[in-house]
Amino acid sequence: MKRENSMALSERGMSKRFWPENATRFFRRRAMETLGLCLLTAMFLFLLANLTYNAADTSFNTSGSSETTNLLGSVGAIVADTSLQGFGLANIAVIVALGAWGLRLVSQRAIYHIIPRFFCLLIAIGMLAASFAALPPPNIWPLHTGLGGVTGWMLLQQLARAGEAFNLNANLLVIAAGLIGLTALLWCLGIKVREYVFLAKALHQKLSFLITISAKMVSLSARILNFFSGNLKSKSKNFLKTKGRLEPTFVSNGSAQNSEKQQHLGEKGKNDGLRLE
Repeated sequence: MKRENSMALSERGMSKRFWPENATRFFRRRAMETLGLCLLTAMFLFLLANLTYNAADTSFNTSGSSETTNLLGSVGAIVADTSLQGFGLANIAVIVALGAWGLRLVSQRAIYHIIPRFFCLLIAIGMLAASFAALPPPNIWPLHTGLGGVTGWMLLQQLARAGEAFNLNANLLVIAAGLIGLTALLWCLGIKVREYVFLAKALHQKLSFLITISAKMVSLSARILNFFSGNLKSKSKNFLKTKGRLEPTFVSNGSAQNSEKQQHLGEKGKNDGLRLE
């Protein structure tokens, strides 16, 4: 027994020497950063596929003869069609969760309770889809399933039945579902309360700074406009002002010749008078 224990201890010591603890930390950090970058890339691709969605693109339930307009090709068209028809605008929860998890891993902050957070994300998607399904879709919405997709429509029907069974207001149930979904989404992000407070303070400072800068720019631009408008007004007034009123005179050719002769005679008389003196 003593020999076995000594051999185990020696093997542990050899493993520690062969694989230093600093190297383990280094590779663990690099693995977290790589996983975070993968999640951020998935978020960007999922967002791009949803933004460039076209109902005429070829998918599982749509056969189109034209070329696929989705920027991610046929794969992006299938993903966007499935997600939008299934959950509608509740896909925002997936995008936000992937972004938050990716940023935490890239900044080397661990995410605890992964499985409960994943189930909370599913709950958030369902509740938000039900609340979105209660809203009237705008004219630009490309699908007939509503803003909450098929999942939101089904859950909304269940909420309506529950309201009829328990004599509850359906609108209040929809609002409660939205609040539950938002709370579940905020918890599944893995962000702590103090981090939310820090983010709120940082956003307040940035917004106040932007508001002050914009107000100063507006006041400065107003002063510049007033200065140039005042100069233009003064120049126009000076241009329009005249010292005397100028009357137009029309002179014929004969009168012009007579005036020239009179001027010539006058000058000649002056010269003769100077000579006589």
